[in-house]
Amino acid sequence: MSAEEIPTILIAYPQAFSCYGKFERKISSILPNFNQFYVAYMTDDNNFISKHLSSDQRVNDALTSSIDEEHLDNVTHAIIFNDGETFNCLIENTKKSGIKSRIIDTKITKVVNVNKGEIHDIYWERVGLG
Repeated sequence: MSAEEIPTILIAYPQAFSCYGKFERKISSILPNFNQFYVAYMTDDNNFISKHLSSDQRVNDALTSSIDEEHLDNVTHAIIFNDGETFNCLIENTKKSGIKSRIIDTKITKVVNVNKGEIHDIYWERVGLG
Protein backbone atom coordinates (compact mmCIF):
# COMPACT_ATOMS: atom_id res chain seq x y z
CA MET A 1 0.00 0.00 0.00
CA SER A 2 1.54 3.30 -1.06
CA ALA A 3 1.52 6.47 1.08
CA GLU A 4 -1.19 7.98 -1.14
CA GLU A 5 -3.51 5.04 -0.41
CA ILE A 6 -3.05 5.06 3.36
CA PRO A 7 -5.87 7.11 4.91
CA THR A 8 -5.25 10.05 7.24
CA ILE A 9 -7.80 10.19 10.03
CA LEU A 10 -8.45 13.47 11.79
CA ILE A 11 -9.55 13.06 15.41
CA ALA A 12 -10.96 16.07 17.23
CA TYR A 13 -12.49 16.41 20.69
CA PRO A 14 -13.23 19.53 22.77
CA GLN A 15 -10.87 20.43 25.60
CA ALA A 16 -13.71 20.21 28.15
CA PHE A 17 -14.46 16.61 27.10
CA SER A 18 -13.00 14.49 29.88
CA CYS A 19 -14.64 11.08 29.45
CA TYR A 20 -11.83 8.83 28.24
CA GLY A 21 -14.13 5.80 28.43
CA LYS A 22 -16.50 7.21 25.80
CA PHE A 23 -13.57 8.34 23.64
CA GLU A 24 -12.01 4.88 23.79
CA ARG A 25 -15.29 3.06 23.03
CA LYS A 26 -16.09 5.23 20.02
CA ILE A 27 -12.57 5.17 18.55
CA SER A 28 -12.28 1.42 19.13
CA SER A 29 -15.55 0.78 17.29
CA ILE A 30 -14.60 2.92 14.27
CA LEU A 31 -10.91 2.17 13.68
CA PRO A 32 -11.05 -1.64 13.20
CA ASN A 33 -12.12 -0.90 9.62
CA PHE A 34 -8.58 0.33 8.81
CA ASN A 35 -5.47 -1.82 8.30
CA GLN A 36 -3.06 1.15 8.32
CA PHE A 37 -3.59 4.86 8.81
CA TYR A 38 -2.04 8.19 9.72
CA VAL A 39 -3.50 10.26 12.55
CA ALA A 40 -4.02 14.01 12.40
CA TYR A 41 -5.36 16.21 15.18
CA MET A 42 -5.56 19.87 16.11
CA THR A 43 -4.87 19.39 19.81
CA ASP A 44 -4.73 16.49 22.22
CA ASP A 45 -5.38 18.47 25.40
CA ASN A 46 -6.30 15.46 27.54
CA ASN A 47 -3.80 13.08 25.87
CA PHE A 48 -6.64 10.79 24.78
CA ILE A 49 -5.29 10.33 21.25
CA SER A 50 -1.72 9.56 22.29
CA LYS A 51 -2.90 7.32 25.15
CA HIS A 52 -5.21 5.27 22.93
CA LEU A 53 -3.17 5.06 19.74
CA SER A 54 0.49 5.17 20.83
CA SER A 55 0.75 1.38 20.87
CA ASP A 56 -1.48 0.74 17.84
CA GLN A 57 0.71 -0.95 15.21
CA ARG A 58 -1.60 0.21 12.41
CA VAL A 59 -0.66 3.88 12.95
CA ASN A 60 2.08 4.87 10.50
CA ASP A 61 5.05 7.00 11.62
CA ALA A 62 3.89 7.46 15.21
CA LEU A 63 1.23 10.08 15.71
CA THR A 64 0.99 12.78 13.07
CA SER A 65 1.35 16.26 14.49
CA SER A 66 -1.38 18.80 14.77
CA ILE A 67 -3.07 20.61 11.89
CA ASP A 68 -5.54 23.48 11.74
CA GLU A 69 -9.12 23.25 10.54
CA GLU A 70 -8.43 25.30 7.40
CA HIS A 71 -5.79 22.88 6.03
CA LEU A 72 -7.40 19.50 5.62
CA ASP A 73 -5.74 18.64 2.30
CA ASN A 74 -4.38 15.23 3.29
CA VAL A 75 -7.24 14.21 5.59
CA THR A 76 -9.40 11.43 4.17
CA HIS A 77 -11.55 10.64 7.21
CA ALA A 78 -12.60 12.51 10.36
CA ILE A 79 -13.87 11.49 13.78
CA ILE A 80 -15.22 14.57 15.54
CA PHE A 81 -16.61 14.65 19.07
CA ASN A 82 -19.09 17.49 18.70
CA ASP A 83 -20.17 19.58 21.70
CA GLY A 84 -22.23 21.85 19.46
CA GLU A 85 -19.84 24.80 19.80
CA THR A 86 -16.16 24.01 19.39
CA PHE A 87 -16.01 22.37 15.95
CA ASN A 88 -18.81 23.93 13.91
CA CYS A 89 -16.34 25.36 11.34
CA LEU A 90 -14.37 22.11 11.23
CA ILE A 91 -17.53 20.08 10.59
CA GLU A 92 -18.53 22.49 7.82
CA ASN A 93 -15.03 22.32 6.26
CA THR A 94 -14.99 18.52 6.28
CA LYS A 95 -18.37 18.49 4.54
CA LYS A 96 -17.21 21.00 1.92
CA SER A 97 -14.03 18.98 1.34
CA GLY A 98 -15.92 15.71 0.93
CA ILE A 99 -14.11 14.10 3.88
CA LYS A 100 -15.84 10.99 5.19
CA SER A 101 -16.79 12.04 8.71
CA ARG A 102 -18.21 10.48 11.83
CA ILE A 103 -19.72 13.14 14.09
CA ILE A 104 -20.25 11.98 17.67
CA ASP A 105 -22.53 14.17 19.77
CA THR A 106 -20.85 14.92 23.07
CA LYS A 107 -22.74 16.74 25.78
CA ILE A 108 -20.71 19.15 27.90
CA THR A 109 -22.68 20.27 30.93
CA LYS A 110 -22.14 23.82 32.08
CA VAL A 111 -22.46 24.16 35.83
CA VAL A 112 -23.11 27.59 37.30
CA ASN A 113 -22.26 28.47 40.89
CA VAL A 114 -25.51 30.27 41.72
CA ASN A 115 -23.99 32.07 44.71
CA LYS A 116 -21.10 33.59 42.74
CA GLY A 117 -22.39 33.43 39.15
CA GLU A 118 -19.24 31.61 37.99
CA ILE A 119 -19.53 29.25 35.03
CA HIS A 120 -17.68 25.93 35.09
CA ASP A 121 -17.54 23.45 32.22
CA ILE A 122 -17.79 19.87 33.44
CA TYR A 123 -18.59 16.69 31.55
CA TRP A 124 -20.88 14.23 33.32
CA GLU A 125 -22.05 10.99 31.81
CA ARG A 126 -23.33 7.73 33.16
CA VAL A 127 -21.43 4.68 31.97
CA GLY A 128 -23.29 2.89 29.22
CA LEU A 129 -25.56 5.77 28.28
CA GLY A 130 -23.18 7.67 25.95
